[in-house]
Amino acid sequence: MKKINKIMSIGEIDKKLKGKWILIDKPERKNHVVVKGNVLYCGNRDEVLNKAGKLFLKDSAFLLAGGATAK
Repeated sequence: MKKINKIMSIGEIDKKLKGKWILIDKPERKNHVVVKGNVLYCGNRDEVLNKAGKLFLKDSAFLLAGGATAK
């Protein structure tokens, strides 16, 4: 798992981290869709879910960069 701690848009996330699971702290949303946020970590699904459980973030998002078709 890689620590990033950088504010990024969804476009940047999809381009730079395609195929990785992402944990975002304090995501900005537009019509309930994440558009930007502080990317804390990226890695495989289990690593990122485990880290999210340990951090107890009040407002976070968890997503696969590049969308469901990313490999």
